[in-house]
Amino acid sequence: MINKIIYKLLIFISKFLPLGYSGVIHKFCTYLLSEVLSYRKKVIIDNLHLAFPQFEEAQLIKIMKGYYHQLSAYVLETLMLFSKDKKWFRHKMSYHLPEKMKLQLESKSVIVMGSHQGNWEWAAVLFPIFTGIHAHAVYKPLSNKALDVLVKDARSRFGLGLLSMKEVVRYMAAHHEPVVYFFVADQSPGDIHSGKWFSFLGQETLFLNGAEQLAKKYQLPVWVQTIRRTEGSSYEVTFTELPAEAITATYVERLEADIQREPESWLWSHKRWKHKHPQNLKM
Repeated sequence: MINKIIYKLLIFISKFLPLGYSGVIHKFCTYLLSEVLSYRKKVIIDNLHLAFPQFEEAQLIKIMKGYYHQLSAYVLETLMLFSKDKKWFRHKMSYHLPEKMKLQLESKSVIVMGSHQGNWEWAAVLFPIFTGIHAHAVYKPLSNKALDVLVKDARSRFGLGLLSMKEVVRYMAAHHEPVVYFFVADQSPGDIHSGKWFSFLGQETLFLNGAEQLAKKYQLPVWVQTIRRTEGSSYEVTFTELPAEAITATYVERLEADIQREPESWLWSHKRWKHKHPQNLKM
């Protein structure tokens, strides 16, 4: 009952909420997150200090303000998934699928590795309706079951399938029709033993490598997805194939380059470096 009430409320809000990257609502949301709630401000500034030790404090503050601006846009845009139709999104997303990927999908599935940049929700959720290609996103179920149901409803409105990591392993073993599997692989693993270590933004960083393991097991090509805001609340999505011999390593390199080029677009409010490399732990 509560789920239905919350869901209807979100639909109502999103129907009447004006969307504008520099509008009054967006500015208010930015102010609310940064100045009133101070949302994860310490986490954000600590992460920035680790990633950019060469920057002056004023530069880091500027990036943080830009991040809050991006985050508030992401929140407002994501609300639109609860009510807007395909026609409304038509001019919001532009997917540039390489011919090689299209040819691969004629006979096999493809793995796409994304990151928490731009509007990663839109990029995956809207992929099936703009490309006509069946797709599944690998996600981590939320601990709040009521919220998990709401989020799943919004993410699956346009045909995107949702699979937990355990489910995707079983699904790949049982289904062989060509589909796209989306993995968002830039967040910190829950377990220190469940990934691989790489140098990332000057830090020894643990990365999930499940996508690489599955790609090697089933001989699937892997592409990295890049999302860039083009104008207002519009995005373009491009894809680059990753070398089979260094999938996760190359993904990390490209992610770092993207962040250095546009630092405010990444998810700095995540505790990215909560795990320390075993060799760096004090005895």
